[in-house]
Amino acid sequence: MTVKGRGRSCVARLGGGQGGGGEAGARRLVASATLIDSTVAILMLVYGGQLVINDQFYPTYYGGHNHSINVSINTSLEQLKLEVLRVLGHDATFFKVNMISRLPIVNGIIASPLIDDEVCSIALRNANTQLVIIYVEIESSGNALSKMSVPTTTQVEQCNSLSKVEC
Repeated sequence: MTVKGRGRSCVARLGGGQGGGGEAGARRLVASATLIDSTVAILMLVYGGQLVINDQFYPTYYGGHNHSINVSINTSLEQLKLEVLRVLGHDATFFKVNMISRLPIVNGIIASPLIDDEVCSIALRNANTQLVIIYVEIESSGNALSKMSVPTTTQVEQCNSLSKVEC
């Protein structure tokens, strides 16, 4: 049986098995297929490790963590950055994010920095039909200083007069 969702179709074998067959199984499959939306991109965020890109732009990631997110394929780069920061628990006021997507090409994959809305759109449209990995690097922005205690002039002068600086 083929069940058509919005923009994609699912093929399922109904009947037999543990409680998954017959009419009830078909209803569950139809319900889950309607959740599939052709306007949604599924991204796997990879962060906290080290990204190495070779001469052919092939990415390899060491260590770190991952987290999946769903976004609209019409999401702009700025909206995606804000969503990534939100999902990973960072305040956009104090942090900025750099992202590199892992995109399929004819003979493999390449790493492509997400630098503008056009490149972001390409990554999101690919993520609509297959899993796209986004390598995420989070940095503190210039606004991060406003949250930190900045030494006063007196404290700086005292530090400068010490032989061993421990400021």
